[in-house]
Amino acid sequence: MTLMNTFILFFQFGLIYFQNPINSRVDFLAGTWQVEGKQRFEFWESSTDNSMMGYVYKLTNGKEIKLEYLKISHKNQSIIYKAQVLDQNQGKAISFKLNKNIKQYLSFENEAHDFPKKTQYHPLSDTEILISVLGANDEGFSYKPIKQE
Repeated sequence: MTLMNTFILFFQFGLIYFQNPINSRVDFLAGTWQVEGKQRFEFWESSTDNSMMGYVYKLTNGKEIKLEYLKISHKNQSIIYKAQVLDQNQGKAISFKLNKNIKQYLSFENEAHDFPKKTQYHPLSDTEILISVLGANDEGFSYKPIKQE
């Protein structure tokens, strides 16, 4: 491979990566986040298909028990968040669409779903986020995970 071909390959990769709205909006989620004061965690990583894959787990007697699988991907000009809670909805994933009008935080919404209707990720700092899980009339609960080293 010539130097010029190598340059073109890296340039094309860079265009794909930086034009991908998923990377620019959700990269801050990458890593392991521990819910404050609990043995409950949320893990996120970039996938080879330019999506983010994640899961929620708890530690019981040092053993990791997965509770939920998560994915953020790009589909038809939209960013979609899918949550598959293992003991709910017959194990089927529920899709939520990113509200692109909100720029300060991520708000994934599905008004047709019973609960939650919104899952929101508010970056507070490089090591703290606020996650809000909301139903009708924006009622629900929030918690603050801390990024682990």
